[in-house]
Amino acid sequence: MAFGGKIALLSGMNSDISFSAGALYTRDLQVRGFAMSGATADDLADAASTLNKFLGRGNLRVRIGKIFDLADARTAHEAQEAGSLRGKIVVKI
Repeated sequence: MAFGGKIALLSGMNSDISFSAGALYTRDLQVRGFAMSGATADDLADAASTLNKFLGRGNLRVRIGKIFDLADARTAHEAQEAGSLRGKIVVKI
């Protein structure tokens, strides 16, 4: 990460995350948490716009855990509840 960079932390309430604190202060990095529940509609629109720009430029990659057909939506939901996949769960419509 570039000197002075920012890390946006989006995580579940029960997630345990570890990282090297040394890298934060030697590279002047910032970590910020973000909770969807506290965001206004304008905040969400701004965040979506920024994320779409990053995705369009290839600056971000979405980690996909598994892709399910719509007929398997129940299995997708069960996987979500179990927390057994790393990455996003995609249901094709």
